[in-house]
Amino acid sequence: MDAAARRRMVSRSASRARLRRSTLRNYQRSVRQFCDFLTNPAYGWSDECLRHFGTHPVQVVYDWNAATHADEAEGEPERRAFTKPELEAFFDHADEEVLRVRGQGRKGWLPAFRDSALFKVAYAYGLRRNETRMLDLTDFGRNPEGREFGGYGTLLVRYGKAQKGSPPKRRSVLTVSHWTPGTIEEWISEVRPGMRHSTSRALWPSERGPRLGLQRLDSRFAAYRDAIGLDPALEFHSLRRAYITHLIEGRTS
Repeated sequence: MDAAARRRMVSRSASRARLRRSTLRNYQRSVRQFCDFLTNPAYGWSDECLRHFGTHPVQVVYDWNAATHADEAEGEPERRAFTKPELEAFFDHADEEVLRVRGQGRKGWLPAFRDSALFKVAYAYGLRRNETRMLDLTDFGRNPEGREFGGYGTLLVRYGKAQKGSPPKRRSVLTVSHWTPGTIEEWISEVRPGMRHSTSRALWPSERGPRLGLQRLDSRFAAYRDAIGLDPALEFHSLRRAYITHLIEGRTS
């Protein structure tokens, strides 16, 4: 084996070592299905292989040698929700960043306000990253059973997480926190019109385009988290985890 071949083998081994458990199971499922196809008498591949190669294909993935899991949840153990004090500190820092930038007379306070409102909305409705960035102005509606929320009683999530090969799932989420409508209304009515791309339908326009990108969303979240010394294990999805956790704990304020 030459040096180039050894490097390729090492590279492939390193890549496999970084695979998630769910990815490995998807690979083995594909192999099992392919072997099922090859060994199915209806297709005649076994006879063809015997005639040409003197042997026949067999199934190589069985329950006894396949990777399995005992729990539907496969999240990394270090991933967790925000605690309430951590969440308050995160939101306070986001608000303080708006005041700091605006106090310097810089126009950058507009995207800083957007980021602060975005993180609060993501938590208020338990949204994933792409669900949050793909929101439009028209996605809010009234809830007849929650008239106190006005025009922000429900949120239509149009880009929910999809099953493999399926379109995005839609769902409606009810507003449960009384501070949510005020946060959204202030952003839409008072701050968002000052953005360069405010004519777009996107709820969160960026400084350079009609819709905020995932990279900006991730970088701003990490910057705020690190600035106040929060656990590096906290990620954007931790806002969704916190939403669910706090609902279970009885958060209604």
